[in-house]
Amino acid sequence: QMYPWSGQNRNVQRLESAEAQLIIGGGGPDEDVLEIVNADESKDDHGFALVLAPELETGYSNACLTFKSPSLPVMKGEDTFDIFNMEVWTLTPMNDIDQAEKVEYGRRFIFDNSNFREE
Repeated sequence: QMYPWSGQNRNVQRLESAEAQLIIGGGGPDEDVLEIVNADESKDDHGFALVLAPELETGYSNACLTFKSPSLPVMKGEDTFDIFNMEVWTLTPMNDIDQAEKVEYGRRFIFDNSNFREE
């Protein structure tokens, strides 16, 4: 099953440095992912699509509004899954990090300073 970006928020991915976790998806409409990390409770579909532990050997999943995706299934009695193999792709047509950051800062400026919303 494939779950494309829903356009409900912009929390597609984040590296949470305090925990060194890779977080994919999460939050409510236009809610920052840090609001979820610091929240005492969350709504049913405002969880993280994927959270990968620092060593990239385990992770967990929740229903997620960012992709309108359900939680990934785990073994009965477990709340995490083991990662045995991971394939990583990039779709950024940039030649270096500086160029990619410039594009990202431009996109962030447009989103933060307009009513523009991708769907």
